[in-house]
Amino acid sequence: MPRSPSLKRRTMETEIIVRAARLNRLIETRAEKRYARVGIQGMTAPRAMVLSVLFHAKDSITAQQLSAELGVSKVTASRLVGVLERDGWVSRKAHPVDGRAYVLSLTTKARRALPKFVETHNETLDLLLGGHSNTRLIEMRDDLEYRIGRIEADIERGDR
Repeated sequence: MPRSPSLKRRTMETEIIVRAARLNRLIETRAEKRYARVGIQGMTAPRAMVLSVLFHAKDSITAQQLSAELGVSKVTASRLVGVLERDGWVSRKAHPVDGRAYVLSLTTKARRALPKFVETHNETLDLLLGGHSNTRLIEMRDDLEYRIGRIEADIERGDR
C-alpha cells in the first residue's frame, strides 16, 4: 500500500492552492483598477477575458466555443456576453448555419479600445512574469496545462 503524504507536504500543497487563488484575485483586482485608470469603466477581469478571446480569434466565434475557451459554463459565458453586448463591446448575431446558435464578434468600440487593453494586459504580464526566460515560461505553461488536463480528466471520469 502506498504511503500517504505527510502532514507537512499536505500543508505545503494547500498553501500552493491558496496562494494560486489569491494570485488570481490580485491579478483581477489590479486589472480592473488599471482598466478604470485608462478610461475603460466597469470592465471586470472576466469580461476582459471574453474580449481577449475575441481579440485573438481569427473570426467570429460561437458562444459554445467561447465557453470552452474560457473554461466556464455556457450560462456564465452567456451572462458575460450579455453585459458586454449591453455595454457595446460585443455583437451577437444568429449563426449562419445553426439556427440554435449565435456568433460573437467585437464591436468598433472594442476594436478602438484594443491599445488600452494591450497596454493594461502587458503591464500585468511584465509584473507577473517579467524576468523569466522563454524556457522557464514554456515549463510553467506546460506544467499548468498538465495539471489542468489531470483535473479535467478526473472531472470527466467522475461524470460517468
